[in-house]
Amino acid sequence: MTSAKKPRPNLRAIAERVDLSLTAVSLALRGDSSIPIETRQRVLLAAEELNYQYVPRQKKTAKSLLRIAFVIHDYGDHPVSANQFYGHILTGVEQACREQDASLSFVTLQHDHPVTAELPPVLTHDPSGILLASPYPDELIDRIRRESNAPIVLLDNILDNSPYDSVMADDVGGAYQATQYLLNKGHQQIVLISALLYHPTIIPSFRRRYWGYCAACIDAGVPPLPVAVVPSQLDPEISGLTDKYPEFEAWLDTLFAKYAPRPTAIFGVCDFLALTILRALQNMGLRIPNDVAVVGFDDYSMSRLTTPTLTTVHSYKKAMAWVAVKRLIDRIGGDQTPPQCITLETDLILRESS
Repeated sequence: MTSAKKPRPNLRAIAERVDLSLTAVSLALRGDSSIPIETRQRVLLAAEELNYQYVPRQKKTAKSLLRIAFVIHDYGDHPVSANQFYGHILTGVEQACREQDASLSFVTLQHDHPVTAELPPVLTHDPSGILLASPYPDELIDRIRRESNAPIVLLDNILDNSPYDSVMADDVGGAYQATQYLLNKGHQQIVLISALLYHPTIIPSFRRRYWGYCAACIDAGVPPLPVAVVPSQLDPEISGLTDKYPEFEAWLDTLFAKYAPRPTAIFGVCDFLALTILRALQNMGLRIPNDVAVVGFDDYSMSRLTTPTLTTVHSYKKAMAWVAVKRLIDRIGGDQTPPQCITLETDLILRESS
């Protein structure tokens, strides 16, 4: 006997989830300005949750009029789309550009690009707009703006007193929710472990996640512990830890020795780090979660494959991309409203590690 085929997601399923009409959902997916941005965000999130991909009718134009450049730091992923975070954002940008009949150019640019070095031609040959994904410093962003003469939207980056729009996940709220969950489970000694926290180009989301952790602890009457920063030579996203697990485990053992009693829960600032911590704890003979609970952030695909599976905070990466592309196209079209920081909600995903 064959099982019934699972129905494909459609507009009606989205409409029922967000309690809107089919017309309103269709307009929201097309980015129509008649639909409030908060409603458009809800529809985009529902579409991603249902794995619905909106494919607009092809316009009969000879070529696209909008030329959008997507810029990302080279994190060593080959191809770049393999990156567990920015790869999903790039996929979302590609889909959104197709929907908006915009051409997309892609380029990698290091955060520490020399001041005297020329910018890539895609940024200086009259792009319509630029998406900068990852934590570029303000000096480099300002230079790109001057030399490109094009509007810029920041993805997963936010600057103080910035003249640029930015699109972020709710890092503070997500970290607050994860920490609150651990506190409600009875954990009093929770340490947040981060990497590169004091680097000039640290991802702002890491710092904001520590703020959320601290806020949850304070609200519960539990003193937050100082952030534990992994030495750069042991940072798994830099070194890969192919042959450095013993050194990482030694560092973790030294960290534990600083606390009395020993921490019963660890919050890894991102999944890659949390999964490294999980493996190291197991190598040290500790049981997860019986001896130490572990949570992460971002919900990488690998977090569902490890043993035990990783409790984490899900961020809606493709939805972030869609919102950023729409905001950039609004700016290209002449929108002169004040800069916006658009924050998309996150969800706590409970799994075996906690």
